[in-house]
Amino acid sequence: MRLNQSGIISLIAFLALGILLLLGTYFLSFTLIESKISTSDKIGTKTYYLAEAGISEAIWKLKNNEDTKNNFLNSTLSPDDDITKTNVFGDNKASYFVSFISSAPAEANMIATSTYQIADGKSQRVVRVYITKAEGSGSDWDFAMFSSIKGKEEDGNIEISGSNASITVNGSRFHANNDVKISGSGGTLTVNNGALTAGNEIEISGSDSQIILNNSYQDAPTSTIDMPPIDFDGWADRAITTYTGSQFENLASGTVLNGIIYVTEGTKLNKSAYSLEVHGLLVIDGSLELSGSGINLTVNYNPDYGGGLLINGNLKISSPNANLTIDGLTYVSRELGISGSGVEFTPVGTVIASNIKISGSNFTANITYKPEYFQQVLDPELNPNSPVIQIDHWEEVY
Repeated sequence: MRLNQSGIISLIAFLALGILLLLGTYFLSFTLIESKISTSDKIGTKTYYLAEAGISEAIWKLKNNEDTKNNFLNSTLSPDDDITKTNVFGDNKASYFVSFISSAPAEANMIATSTYQIADGKSQRVVRVYITKAEGSGSDWDFAMFSSIKGKEEDGNIEISGSNASITVNGSRFHANNDVKISGSGGTLTVNNGALTAGNEIEISGSDSQIILNNSYQDAPTSTIDMPPIDFDGWADRAITTYTGSQFENLASGTVLNGIIYVTEGTKLNKSAYSLEVHGLLVIDGSLELSGSGINLTVNYNPDYGGGLLINGNLKISSPNANLTIDGLTYVSRELGISGSGVEFTPVGTVIASNIKISGSNFTANITYKPEYFQQVLDPELNPNSPVIQIDHWEEVY
């Protein structure tokens, strides 16, 4: 009996040891797999940033290498402009290759392929970027509202999808290089003494929406127009007052500013019932977001400096019942997007953006063309260089 008990105990002990061994093997395997995943993730991230470094070098080359810059502007980029770099940041395992592909004058795709060598192979990332540069002329500018980017189906549009939008254009052209679309219900676009034109088509699909032309005409498709350049670095040099983004955000409601006001980075205004008044130019080297309810932003023309709101990025207005009155040039290098309900927009001068989307309900705009308010700001002598704008950015991983 004791021998049987001893045998049973031995069997149980062996079974327990076997289970522990299996569990130990499982946990060891799990730990090794987790370690490999962690290492792979780190290498993948490093490889991605290698590709980003390649894109940064390519943009620098477009701005500073005269041959590549001219090839970009003339749509003649070739393999001679491509970039190959090894031993990146002193790491002999890291390399990247960047190719340039022209799509139109001052428009191109850049493709950066990065490689990081590892023991059993390599890690690669491909990052693609579409870039453009404003190269039009500010002289004799005859558009009241203009949406510009060429060569990209999703840009260069004026899209009005919010219900009960009412837009009135006085004295000049309402133009999109791609499409003008009115898809919101109850929308009205009125053009007085001007024209409604598009590089592709003009489309009305919203119920009870209409276009009213008073002493005006409609035409599509028409030729596309280059967006005039704004030299944000030049305006920074001419600034009377300069703020960081956070300093600008913290200005007290009711503040009145005079001259050329320059904000060094993207910023936002998110306080309810906030008001700000500028006599001159408000220049923001980044995006501007308005989100506080009832914001009132006024920019008045100043004979000494001109007038306008110049944004090197996006202008996003989600603020309900916001009121924007802009005398001079309203210039948005990327997208002008209005999603807040009850927004009132009253520009006197001209409105220029790469893309315009109006999705907020009960939007009202009264746009009056007045060249004497913006010609001073668009003067080519004041804007010899415009920034290279990155429109699209996407990544392929393999």
